[in-house]
Amino acid sequence: MLQWSGEALILKVDKFGDHDAIVHLFSGEHGLERGVVKAGMSSKRRADMQPGTLVEARFKARMPEHLGSITFEPRHSFAARVMHDPLRLAGAGSILALLSATLAERDAHPDLYAATIHFLRHVAAGSETLVWLAEYVGSNWPCSKRVGFGLDLTSCVATGATESLAYVSPKSRPRRQPRGGGALPRPAAEAAPRS
Repeated sequence: MLQWSGEALILKVDKFGDHDAIVHLFSGEHGLERGVVKAGMSSKRRADMQPGTLVEARFKARMPEHLGSITFEPRHSFAARVMHDPLRLAGAGSILALLSATLAERDAHPDLYAATIHFLRHVAAGSETLVWLAEYVGSNWPCSKRVGFGLDLTSCVATGATESLAYVSPKSRPRRQPRGGGALPRPAAEAAPRS
């Protein structure tokens, strides 16, 4: 029998039958785990079943390939703290959806879990928008690197230069210089000679 208990983050909730729910949990030690929560969609439990809720979870499955059962107690809701701000809600929701869609089940990612909680705390704490947006976009979100979509924005792929980087190559994804070997054509305003 497979079972564990500990802190986890709700990534996604799907309806299962009339009142049950399939919950996608993410924990540092156990990775992504899916399981059934009995009466999860009932009026009493629906508020606790929101993506972005940090919970103390207990997971049980008869065999590793079976869908397990989950019970939990909510600890903190990040989504509830950003409901009033559409941009913050979209930022938190996109991270949760990205994790749910890309992580392999039962593959532990303690660093990614810590980075996710850190990011959600920044967003929910009301920190300045540019601060958490820079963390979301500029720091090359760790999840995209783990699943093979990491961007290398440190140097030009054609010349190796680290200055004046302006384009992202659609083929190889690293950054490019405007005049680097085989770079994308410059915009018309830039290409015209200046008098």
